Amino acid sequence: MAGDGRSFWRRLADRLAGARRRWRGAEPRARVAVRCERVDRGGWWICPQAIRPGEIVYSFGVGGDLVFERALTEQHGARVFAFDPDPATAERVESGPPVDGLRFFGMSVGGRDGRGAVALPGGRSVEARVLRLPSHMRVLGHRRLDMIRLDVPGAETDVIRDLVGMDVDVQQLLVAFHGEPTRAARDRIEAAVAALGEHGYRIFHISPDRREFSFMRTHFAAR
Repeated sequence: MAGDGRSFWRRLADRLAGARRRWRGAEPRARVAVRCERVDRGGWWICPQAIRPGEIVYSFGVGGDLVFERALTEQHGARVFAFDPDPATAERVESGPPVDGLRFFGMSVGGRDGRGAVALPGGRSVEARVLRLPSHMRVLGHRRLDMIRLDVPGAETDVIRDLVGMDVDVQQLLVAFHGEPTRAARDRIEAAVAALGEHGYRIFHISPDRREFSFMRTHFAAR
């Protein structure tokens, strides 16, 4: 749409790519179900009304630039806990200026606790420590979370499975679904969206390639 920061040619390319996915039956059948005043934070769309100073954000798969994480700490006063298993990312973060309100950990999140090969964007992998979401919370001493951002190739559905099985009222969930645009991937995304929907999560943003979703718990305004 006009005004979303993309050029005419980028918007046209996105439309054509979407048409090809629909023709192959690979595009997830999901839609925006709730409206809010969205803002872009490092390429991720959040609902600023639902994030307050001092709230806890877990950001998995930071990639090294910390644009999202800085925005959450500097503009919203959140306490951000960032995770990425890539040693190159850890080096960039540690060599950069410190960010008030941010803690970084060189590990990932997934469906098990232990060490093993962790997939990275671009088809790479690295040996690293992995903890399930409830294990991260236990280690860090958190009984609540206010926002989770997931950019963890191949592990997003495992984390969602843990999230919906926990008694944790996460107000916003930002997820990047990875993998080739196939019908199997479409079914996996739709199943995750349905599971989240059963636990009160509603979509408020979908990226043009229909791979990045922003969810909120619909009762956040009553907090």
